[in-house]
Amino acid sequence: MNITGIDIGGYTIKHGIVEKDKLIINGQTETPRSYGELISVVNDIISDYNSDVVGIGIPGLVKDGIILNAPNLGIRQAPFLKSIKAEKAVLINDAEAAMVAESAYGVAKGVKYAVLMTIGTGIGGAILIDGKLYNGNGGAAEFGHILSYGAAYCGCGMRGCFETAASASALEKQYEKLEHVTISAKQIFELADRGDESAVRLVDSYIKTLAKGILSIANILRPELVILGGGMSERKDELLEPLKIIFESREYGYPGAPSFEIATARFTSTAGIIGAAEHARVCFE
Repeated sequence: MNITGIDIGGYTIKHGIVEKDKLIINGQTETPRSYGELISVVNDIISDYNSDVVGIGIPGLVKDGIILNAPNLGIRQAPFLKSIKAEKAVLINDAEAAMVAESAYGVAKGVKYAVLMTIGTGIGGAILIDGKLYNGNGGAAEFGHILSYGAAYCGCGMRGCFETAASASALEKQYEKLEHVTISAKQIFELADRGDESAVRLVDSYIKTLAKGILSIANILRPELVILGGGMSERKDELLEPLKIIFESREYGYPGAPSFEIATARFTSTAGIIGAAEHARVCFE
């Protein structure tokens, strides 16, 4: 079966032919600004690969082939799959696609209860219960939109969403406000490693905020494994050890609560492609 995986992000569309956990052919395209252009670009990708089956991941709420809300793309209530020129195609949230990849081939293989948090422009999430992806009534695990994190406006239109305080872009905005310079989250962590006082303070505060969110999720779901994915997961050494110390000091969210493991994802930049393709393979095999 020739399967194409497509991962639509806020800035780039990653795509490729996938064979289990490997990319046979892959490419990258800039994400268009309009919905019509997006449909056209995705259909061009499908045509170029000439695939039998297509899996498409997108950052937002999806259900039955409809994009209910993708705030970072400016898309709402769009019947996406109806416009896709493929006989066999599925649409999945990008964080859920990442969890599919990790459950099938990565750090969650063989795990029954896990949560995955993708940290990048925003924060996405996915839940594994009894070894199966849990979506509730559609759109479960929108961790980035847990409320009570300040008063900053989120792309979804609400104030105080978790991703306004704990995403990579949130860290970048905090540094820009403090130093009046625009740099990436990766650069902020690098400055902190070199002892820059402003960066050290911001990274320390950022990790505490991230830990608070993870512990809140753990108190609800009690996973055995928490996976950090997305671009920020590449800061493995700077994130995991400080988070573990906080988790232990806070008794994993509640006195007497069982502990959980925390790990970074096996798949980072390829997670959405491989997971979307795997989801399509399971749906149509």
